[in-house]
Amino acid sequence: MRVGVIGSVGSSLLTLQKLVEYSFNIVGVWGYEPHSTLNVSGYCSMRKLAEDNKISYYPFVKINSNDIKEQIRKSSVDILFVVGLSQLIDEDIIRMPRFGCVGFHPTKLPKGRGRAPMAWLILDRGEGAATFFKINT
Repeated sequence: MRVGVIGSVGSSLLTLQKLVEYSFNIVGVWGYEPHSTLNVSGYCSMRKLAEDNKISYYPFVKINSNDIKEQIRKSSVDILFVVGLSQLIDEDIIRMPRFGCVGFHPTKLPKGRGRAPMAWLILDRGEGAATFFKINT
């Protein structure tokens, strides 16, 4: 099974680490690389882990750009993990993987959806949880 990962925070890196640890066939990693990380909450690069494990790494600023879509298409991904990404992926990308896209959010959805979910969880003194879900169009 051909796996791809898109992300830019600690949970993205952890997902990639576990996929590597369990010997998944990772065919591509797409990492958000902004011009400046000063305004990116929790930014974490996956470049080094990908390169250390000889996995193709594709940096991006806008995930829905045509060149990124072409990279994903050429990678023939079966499952695409979208973890820790503040950009919404468009329908073209959602439809590319043979078995679909799996999203992750660090709260029990729908509660805590949106930006800064951990800050709101702490502020509201809520109970922690995590949600994996299939991304649909």
